[in-house]
Amino acid sequence: MLRPNLAIRAFDLRGSEGIPAEEEAFVRVVNHSLWPATTQLRLENEGQVVGQATLRLQPGEEVSRRYRFDPLQDLAMLARLDDTKFQSDDGILTDALAVDDIAWAFVEPVRPVRVMLVSEGNRYLERALALLPKIELERLRPGAWNRATAARAAEADLVFLDRFVPQGGLPPRSFVIAPPWEQGPFEMLKVDDEPAITDWHREHPLFSGLVLRDLEVRRSVVFESQAGDVALLGGPSGPLALARESAEGARTIAWGFAFGNSDLPLRLAFPQILVNSILWMREGRAGQAPAGFSLQLGDEITVAEGGALHRLDRLAELSSESGGELVGSVLAGAGPVPLRLPGPGLYRLGQGSSARLLAQPVLDTLESQLFPLPAQDVHDLPEPREELDDEPPSPLWTMLILAGLVLLIAEFGLWLR
Repeated sequence: MLRPNLAIRAFDLRGSEGIPAEEEAFVRVVNHSLWPATTQLRLENEGQVVGQATLRLQPGEEVSRRYRFDPLQDLAMLARLDDTKFQSDDGILTDALAVDDIAWAFVEPVRPVRVMLVSEGNRYLERALALLPKIELERLRPGAWNRATAARAAEADLVFLDRFVPQGGLPPRSFVIAPPWEQGPFEMLKVDDEPAITDWHREHPLFSGLVLRDLEVRRSVVFESQAGDVALLGGPSGPLALARESAEGARTIAWGFAFGNSDLPLRLAFPQILVNSILWMREGRAGQAPAGFSLQLGDEITVAEGGALHRLDRLAELSSESGGELVGSVLAGAGPVPLRLPGPGLYRLGQGSSARLLAQPVLDTLESQLFPLPAQDVHDLPEPREELDDEPPSPLWTMLILAGLVLLIAEFGLWLR
């Protein structure tokens, strides 16, 4: 008889690059049975439940869920299936395999969204940035710029420099607005009154989903584009806004006109441009390295140094030098050896500062399919075919051959008569 099983097939955590900064969890559940199933999916750490849902799965169906929640201080989280039931013709059946009802993953710490505004006063920027949820906004006047503020600016996701360019170079993620004449890394050709906006780079992330038709600008700097620069806004006189990305990963936007010298702050596109600017600058920087390494289905890791392998039953044991069930020892010997964890759970390999934290979310998918194997009866197997040349003819064939010769001789004798 087929035994029903509901399994967590995948579980992963990562830092979201959106606004606000949040943790994102992905869970996939599969129904390995011939009957509809219901279950309670719970995402929890040692102190709280951060997500819960009732899932209904048809036979063979896979269901995926994504959750977003505030950043966590914990090192790991588990996904759990509870109260699983299968509705069969014979009544309610329960889950037959518990080991794949729990999956572990390490938390990827999320960086908060940090924005710095250096300006003598810009009500358009200040009001728009104040509407963005849960960002860390630091306001600063140009006269207060010093080494300490430059160090903080280097760690920020985006620094708005309103009509100001600091000495010693720009922060690695800068949005320069109406820079003073001939200051900054961008070459300037001239100042143009009422320039016509005839082109904008629609494919650039800054303008994702936006249209800037009939944008009115009273006065703007016209830049000279260098190799590798991307013209964001332009007209017959040249580019009015440029984007530049260095080989080291620094990103800079040069905006030729103050927002108050245009009707841009009156458009719905204005706050979205600010959001898109933060997201583009923040790309790839939202999450930090997790405390441990999560394996995928059937993965092996290469161990260069040996050590004791402990299974951790509680999240608190992650930060403890003792505790956890000793699973075994890994002897690396003279070179790296492959290691596959014995089952789902959290593990520590080694001790002290050289310890490695590992998580095995789920077993191999095939191990969750409790389908019975067809039994083979040796009596039903066909006998091997025998070659006739390997054995002498049987006595029956010999008698038939002799009888045929006798009849042939008799017929020949009758024909002679």
